[in-house]
Amino acid sequence: MSSLIPNFRSNFNSTLDRDFDSLFDSFFDFRPLRNTNQRMSTLTSNVPRANVSKKDGSYMIQLAVPGFSRDDFEVSVEDGSLTISGNMVDSKEESEEFTTREFNYSSFTRSWSLPEGAEAGNISASYDAGVLTLDIPLEVRQNAKMKVDVH
Repeated sequence: MSSLIPNFRSNFNSTLDRDFDSLFDSFFDFRPLRNTNQRMSTLTSNVPRANVSKKDGSYMIQLAVPGFSRDDFEVSVEDGSLTISGNMVDSKEESEEFTTREFNYSSFTRSWSLPEGAEAGNISASYDAGVLTLDIPLEVRQNAKMKVDVH
């Protein structure tokens, strides 16, 4: 495998395919229905959007996750799969009465299959202005010149 791709969905080129995929994912996401304190549409998805780019011998993943703190994230690598999880907890008392409550305190998990040559031990992460950025370096493969002896 030579690229970094999400484990839970494939890359679609057309807008219609992306919209259908998003609707399909949201339809089977019942988490908003479990929390009666949240008055959310069942089509609201808790999965943050991601940008993935490759340059200079590494991949970069950026997740749009505003409102989280650095301590809310867990990044792990297991069996060639990179998993990013976030868990935001409401610190306010539940006794407070709201006329409208739209804040979403939730959790998410996203996973990607790491490409061949990914240096899992050297992955770095930073969080700034609501964007979680991971840098995934790839092994540097040098085209060394070598001589092969003929026997």
